[in-house]
Amino acid sequence: MWWISIKRVQPPPHTVEVSAVVLTLDNVDTVAATLDSLAAQEPPPAEVVVVDGGSTDGTRELAAEHGARVVIEGTRGIARARNRGIAETSGNVVLFVDADINLEKGFLSALLPALKDNIAIATGRVGAAGALTLVERFEGSRTELHFHRAPARAPSWCTAYTRKLLDDLDGFDTQLPTGEDLDLLIRAEAAGFEAVYVPKAKARHHHRASIGPWLRQQFGYGVGQGRLVRKHGLHNPGNTLYCLGGLVLIPLAIAAPFVPAGGLALTLLLVAFLMVDGLPVLFQGLNDHGLAAIAFLPLALVRFITYASGFLRGVV
Repeated sequence: MWWISIKRVQPPPHTVEVSAVVLTLDNVDTVAATLDSLAAQEPPPAEVVVVDGGSTDGTRELAAEHGARVVIEGTRGIARARNRGIAETSGNVVLFVDADINLEKGFLSALLPALKDNIAIATGRVGAAGALTLVERFEGSRTELHFHRAPARAPSWCTAYTRKLLDDLDGFDTQLPTGEDLDLLIRAEAAGFEAVYVPKAKARHHHRASIGPWLRQQFGYGVGQGRLVRKHGLHNPGNTLYCLGGLVLIPLAIAAPFVPAGGLALTLLLVAFLMVDGLPVLFQGLNDHGLAAIAFLPLALVRFITYASGFLRGVV
């Protein structure tokens, strides 16, 4: 009698198996392109899981049609949805991709080799998917500037994490409304892990197109930054000073005519804003869009105040 022994062959330790997690909430206009861009990678992720936060516009059905496994997370919160995605997947690398991101071909093949030794977080370069409105053009240029300034701390719109990191640090902090990705980065660096920026891994992001949703988003980002200060202290002193400047700008503008040296203080604050934020974004915009970017200055000022207001809400 012949006996056949069948054993499960374990992959070598260096083998990377990628699980892609896409978070959705009413993203019917963009999720199909996101999933198609994942499928077009060579090789594609071993599995794609969509974690939906309660869409009512057909997002879940469309995602299923494009081959994703859809799970519904009934409790709102970005961190909670990310953790659900971690729990629902099995790959030793988890790639989080926002539902308004399009990965360019070669994204994964460029990104994944960077995950070695203590490098447990890898993010690629994200450009603007469209620049039809003033807000989209502004945010696209501001994002481009951010990648020049602090690429490893860029937004995690399409970022890969090793399973070991996520397991060791218990995933994302569900107490944070936003900023959960930066919080994980701070904790990862404290635990001896490293993050890397891979500019050859390219993607495109659909930014908010109108000013209302965009300002709500910026306020939310400010809230998250405030919560991070409560949790980690002055982990980013420059950003905290930026927020404090935005908070005093309006009161100072009102009080300036009645306070000795108020005009001088207001002028100095505006000059500081221009040097730190306004002019760099303007110059980037002029490079990207020509003279139409002159309108970026008032947008930068409005964002300055809105983000700072969110920061105050997060701190208190």
